[in-house]
Amino acid sequence: MVILSPSPVRDLFHRRTLQASSALRLHVPSDTYDRLRTLYPQYVRYDFAPHHRDFWGWEDSLEPGERPAPFVGIWARGGAKSTSAELAAVDLGARSKRRYCLYVSGTQTQADDHVGNVAIMLESPALAEFYPEMGERRLGKFGNSRGWRRNRLWTAHGYVVDAIGLDTAARGVKLEEQRPDLIILDDIDDSDDSPDTTRKKIDAITKRLIPAGAGDVAILAIQNMVIPNGVFAQLADDRADWLADRIVSGPVPAVEMLSYVTEQGRHHITGGIPTWEGQDLERCQEMLNDMGLTAFLGECQHDVEATGDQLVYGRASDGVLIYDPARNRIAHPWKWEESRWRIGLVDPGGRDPTALMVGGVAKDAMLPFPRCHAFGEHLYRGPMSASEIAAWFYQWGPLDLLMVDPSAATLIETLDKDYGFKARPALNARIEGVSLTREMLRTGRLTIGTELEETHRQFGSYWMAQRPEGSTSDVAFLTRTPASHHADLLDLLRYFVMTVTKGVPRRTSAPMRVDYGRQV
Repeated sequence: MVILSPSPVRDLFHRRTLQASSALRLHVPSDTYDRLRTLYPQYVRYDFAPHHRDFWGWEDSLEPGERPAPFVGIWARGGAKSTSAELAAVDLGARSKRRYCLYVSGTQTQADDHVGNVAIMLESPALAEFYPEMGERRLGKFGNSRGWRRNRLWTAHGYVVDAIGLDTAARGVKLEEQRPDLIILDDIDDSDDSPDTTRKKIDAITKRLIPAGAGDVAILAIQNMVIPNGVFAQLADDRADWLADRIVSGPVPAVEMLSYVTEQGRHHITGGIPTWEGQDLERCQEMLNDMGLTAFLGECQHDVEATGDQLVYGRASDGVLIYDPARNRIAHPWKWEESRWRIGLVDPGGRDPTALMVGGVAKDAMLPFPRCHAFGEHLYRGPMSASEIAAWFYQWGPLDLLMVDPSAATLIETLDKDYGFKARPALNARIEGVSLTREMLRTGRLTIGTELEETHRQFGSYWMAQRPEGSTSDVAFLTRTPASHHADLLDLLRYFVMTVTKGVPRRTSAPMRVDYGRQV
């Protein structure tokens, strides 16, 4: 009989475990989603959204010895961003694609919490069935645990996950001559960060942590955009000169084309397209109820300008754009005559200037949020008669609808009966209209012709604010800078958006045409 000492027994156990797990791993599904669903069923309950597929495609492509382009995910709160990062930390270790992970957050406490979630994933029964050594603690020479603490996980597989807070980040992080080959940046920005705090965080990341990585280090940065000039806001555009070859996913809001109304002090989502089935409109409404409007727009919609008293409509004073000239000010994307629907818009002004506009909807319109373009504008510094208004629109040829400020009932009737237009009162739900217009601009579905100078100028002069907390008025407040400027053309854009998204005209077999022979 051969009596084995404890150490050989342990070695024999691990050899047999590795052999058994290798056999089992032959049956791990090859498809990424199926693999994750099999190994982590309690975390992967919904189908991937497109941005999830992009991320897991990147993760699945990682190979030892190859340095990939960094991946930056800017996703909504509640959109599985941290869960995805934590799952990736486990999955890459289980598949032996990476050996040493640094999980980095703004504070040590936050990083410890994320690593605590990774520990729970490592100890799950489903993972143990296929990778039993991943859930076991690495033992020292005398059987003592070498690492399974709040800030470090060291598995029997040899995989290590360390928690690092930027408030404690040390230079030259390594483990027994091994440098991290996976760095995850998660929960870096805080809503209270000052510009100086952001600068210090970037210094810690770029001067201490990234240089400590191995030659094949894979870098994942993931968070929602919580401040306009924070780390992730700079990674989202060209301001960050570090991680220069990064792949940027987002910003992805919880809801595309979000619209909402406010009634008796409560905010209600009225429409939009969820970007992930795991965060549908019902779930978003629950989050809105719990968080409040300002927090929901900031945390879930990346609407970082909404974190103050005003919801900025136009150019924010800190330089962050909602109306982006590069995206929204373009030459005509199609000919006016080729528009699927041609819509005229009127704000008669009264004591204010009279504003006129024409907008077209693309032929390939994808309802309910089609591509729209403003083709022409006219701003007259005073009142215009019905005949003068009609004369301006006649030059644009047939119109499908003429939407007029609803307060001008007499003008609507006159343009309809006397001048041959299909004139209708515009939808004037200001709060919902503002939110829809912002979304149409942000997504590039609403564009304005380059020659519409007055409209572009007004974007730089106006802020459209949601009503202050506690107010019972349903009117969106305007803050004018300077006070002598007017936002009449922006009102027409709002009418345009509400018309095509809430009441799209249907073209008949014989389109309405104006009578050009009528006296004007």
